Amino acid sequence: CDFFLRLLYFSSDTLRRRGAFVQYLSHSLSRSSGTHLIPLLIGTKHLAKRRDDLLLEVGTSHRRSIEGYNKAFIDVTISVVLGGLLVAYLVFTTDPAVIARYGTDKLYYTTLFVIAGILRYLQITLVDEKSGSPTEIVLHDRFMIITLVGWALSFIAVMLVR
Repeated sequence: CDFFLRLLYFSSDTLRRRGAFVQYLSHSLSRSSGTHLIPLLIGTKHLAKRRDDLLLEVGTSHRRSIEGYNKAFIDVTISVVLGGLLVAYLVFTTDPAVIARYGTDKLYYTTLFVIAGILRYLQITLVDEKSGSPTEIVLHDRFMIITLVGWALSFIAVMLVR
């Protein structure tokens, strides 16, 4: 939320300056050592739950907030949030402060696994229509487990090779 409020205060001249926006975004994200990604994941989880409510036709008597949603809106919103997650991760892995903190400029190599995980999650959610519990999806889908292990191993490898 802080990021968006600060972004609103940027003047158009500041945004036009070379790299001003990227530097600000990079600085904002690197201050939290990657924890900035957690709200995006939590947001996706809540959207997936609302999507599941719509698919199961729970109705507004169970959850009044569902009145403002439809399946198409939630599908697009999940995709946008996951796209934002990918951009935030890329910015994080290429940020000079993060590179200095971890002692390597190769963290972006781990992005392949993040992309694979996001695409698989979208496939499970949008094609298979199994959006109920993202945690259950991640813990029980073989491809997601392999992707998480691959990400962790690539992260460790990048840290060791430096």
